[in-house]
Amino acid sequence: MGGNGRDVCIFHGSDRLLSAVFTGNGKFCATGGDGRLATVWDTSCGEAIMKMPPHLSPVTKLAFNSTNTLLASGDADGLVKIWDLKEARLMRNLEGHRLGITCLAFYPNEETVVCASGSKDGRLRLWDIKRKGFFRTFGRKGGAVILSCAFSPDGRLIAVADEESIKVYDVNSEGAPLVNLSCQNPGNVQFHQREMIMVYSTFSGGVIPGNSCVNIFDLETKETTSSVISPSRVESIAFHPVKPVCFALTEDGLKVVGLESNRIYDSVNSPFRRVHSAFALESELLVICDDAKAPGKLMQFDIMKLCLEQPDTPQTAGSSRGIFEQSRPGTMESMYNVDSPFSDDATGAKIEIKDMQKFAALFDKKANVKTAGETYVVPPRQGDFKNLPKVSKRNG
Repeated sequence: MGGNGRDVCIFHGSDRLLSAVFTGNGKFCATGGDGRLATVWDTSCGEAIMKMPPHLSPVTKLAFNSTNTLLASGDADGLVKIWDLKEARLMRNLEGHRLGITCLAFYPNEETVVCASGSKDGRLRLWDIKRKGFFRTFGRKGGAVILSCAFSPDGRLIAVADEESIKVYDVNSEGAPLVNLSCQNPGNVQFHQREMIMVYSTFSGGVIPGNSCVNIFDLETKETTSSVISPSRVESIAFHPVKPVCFALTEDGLKVVGLESNRIYDSVNSPFRRVHSAFALESELLVICDDAKAPGKLMQFDIMKLCLEQPDTPQTAGSSRGIFEQSRPGTMESMYNVDSPFSDDATGAKIEIKDMQKFAALFDKKANVKTAGETYVVPPRQGDFKNLPKVSKRNG
């Protein structure tokens, strides 16, 4: 069993934290909450880098794009704001939900700026940010609350978790889902960056303690394996960048879960009041959480002290699972150019920059995640959106 984590910094004083997200290299993060602000921080010291102008209601969800040049922030009223971090100003206000935002995700190709937003109104929208409107909707008005969403790394699929199920759709189709998994209280849905698997959590409890599971769905065989993790709800899941494991975080600590066997390899007892986000580097795990003393803090765990391989079992040469295609040339037109005009309603909404040097480092493409003696970089991906239909700018 590994040791407890150490506190790195506190983000939010007395403001209740509602959402947090890391950049793709873990060097920066963004937080939002009851204070109605989205703030970008340096994770090495907890220094604020950028502070967005306030929403009119609490900030409930956040997402960076793959180059850290855009930040999406969603609020309790259903509004999504797209911030151009390089230009330090608001790019878009996206109005298409009636109730609060519950999840956000950017399409994984840096040249095609499409954003997904899920809401308590039962719908998930895909937005063409260049034309400021949604072009595809999953779910229905008044349906089960959307809880989580994720694009596959090759851009072909989007997974949508609601209160009753997880559905996987072809992003090019408005037809029936390719996969429909009935489950209790699913969440934390995400795709592995290389292997063709989808990981998500489920929780069988309600007002009384139940069981939380980490579930691994093989996209080729359509088989699911599950492992009971805790009587508490799984609040965040993070993949290790090299080892075939993920980290599941609950109120009572973290578990190391093997992707091959879907069993617990190790655990750390570190009580959290709530976990907002986690990010795994090769040797450390970063966690943004609350505890009894400090709402909104960053913790660091030394994962080199944890067991990251299946105990007492010879390791195989590698996974036999399929691999996501990392390049799909010629399958999608670029939907966004950096010179597209700002929204009329963005006039004057400028971002406050706290540290110019670290502001520049936010967009440094050389700052990639290090893994196993080399730089781990997912090559630029081309997606599948073809001939997008006319956008809608209001709810249907």
